[in-house]
Amino acid sequence: MQESSRGMEKKILFSFFFLFHKVLRL
Repeated sequence: MQESSRGMEKKILFSFFFLFHKVLRL
């Protein structure tokens, strides 16, 4: 269960970073 939570957190962080980069590029 802990591994799943960690994986989800990493995915969310990656998604957030991607969104931030997209906004910066705009």
